[in-house]
Amino acid sequence: METNVEVKNDSTRIVSFTLTAADLKPHYETAYKNAQRDFQLPGFRRGKVPMQMIKARFGKSIEIEYAGEIANEEFRKFVEANNIELMGSPKLVDIKHDDFGGVTIAVEYQVIPEVSVDGYTGLSLRKPILVVSDDDVDAQMDKLRLENSTIEPAESIENSLAYVDVEWLELNPETDEPLDNAQPETANYFLDSEKMDSELRDTLIGKKLNDVFTWVGEAENPDDLPPRYSGKIIKVQKVVLPELTDDYATQISGGRFTSVGDLAADVRSFLVRGSETKVREELEMQIVSIMTDKIEIVPPDALVEHIAKNNWEEFKKQQNLPKKLKFTGEIKSFFMSQAIRTAKWELISTKIMQDEALEVSDADFEDTRRAILAISPESDVESVIARLRQDDKYMMGVLHKKVFDLIIEKALLNEVPAEEFYDESFMPRQFDDAMAMMGGVMEQGDDDTGAEIISDEEKEA
Repeated sequence: METNVEVKNDSTRIVSFTLTAADLKPHYETAYKNAQRDFQLPGFRRGKVPMQMIKARFGKSIEIEYAGEIANEEFRKFVEANNIELMGSPKLVDIKHDDFGGVTIAVEYQVIPEVSVDGYTGLSLRKPILVVSDDDVDAQMDKLRLENSTIEPAESIENSLAYVDVEWLELNPETDEPLDNAQPETANYFLDSEKMDSELRDTLIGKKLNDVFTWVGEAENPDDLPPRYSGKIIKVQKVVLPELTDDYATQISGGRFTSVGDLAADVRSFLVRGSETKVREELEMQIVSIMTDKIEIVPPDALVEHIAKNNWEEFKKQQNLPKKLKFTGEIKSFFMSQAIRTAKWELISTKIMQDEALEVSDADFEDTRRAILAISPESDVESVIARLRQDDKYMMGVLHKKVFDLIIEKALLNEVPAEEFYDESFMPRQFDDAMAMMGGVMEQGDDDTGAEIISDEEKEA
């Protein structure tokens, strides 16, 4: 038997097995015996059809059909002999029979590509300057008061801290009379919501219970009259904020703080930690972008698809999308394209871990220890740490963090004002792209990859 390996790209190989008639004979004898067990012809009991009759009548079709089994067997031997670490499932891509009873079988497979990584020290990174102002602290304190507020019935809408139910009825835009067969519909609004239409908010503030007003919408086409609606305020509830006192600070903190000043200081620390986390995330995104653009590498399809599927499932949860939406069609294409960069970074980051001989030390768990004790002082911290050490996903996360730590420590950090850094042209828009893509997606089926070698024709079928 002759074996030939073609390198298609960094992660994809095609191995061809050329077997002579002599090579194939033991394979075919096995196929004939297997066929004999199941064959039943008139005049013969099942399993008793003479072998020569089977070969004469069905030999060629049996041999052709058995080519996939031969491919699996020879490929397994090849992988074992060469100590190959596969990514995903191999795929039968070609079978050619020659005039002398031989056959050439081609199998495509993927491996973890070899990565050469350099140039990850001295990167030039933009670091946003995020300052926690007194206004930021006040806004967070107001948010806390809103979360601890009460709701009371009201006769009028005095400000945006109100819940309002409006009964809408669509009108004829020419006569302002209700449309034929128009049915009233009730909508509920919290006027202080970021999603609230500002013009409608301004229209509602100052009105009273049972007030009726007209609202003009937007026309779908420039030549059309804009839609008109009659709105009636049928329910008003005002939000009553707690007074900002020391007693309030003590109550909402569970006794941790006894003054408004102490509560405000804790809020400031919370916001500072949040801004530090955000800065860190921005630096990490830049590192991934720079390194994946710099290093040319084709990640295995299996790795890309694994990441894409995970991202899709997480996206479905976050957006509360129907479970019936499957990972196919436009959905698969979009998330696969987005996952390529992540897959490249996985390979690059892993290589840096190896080159730098990064390991998880006991010191890497100090922050975890402090966090556990802060939440539950009576916890068996070391038992929790021991379980985390057995969690491969957690441990790999720690190592990835150490890679980022290493690169950031050796990087050139250029501080940039927040308003400049967060210019729309600079920021990634993957989320918006995903939401836009979902706009026209219809229900689609799913496709699974089997463990055995399968052909393109079988996949399509």
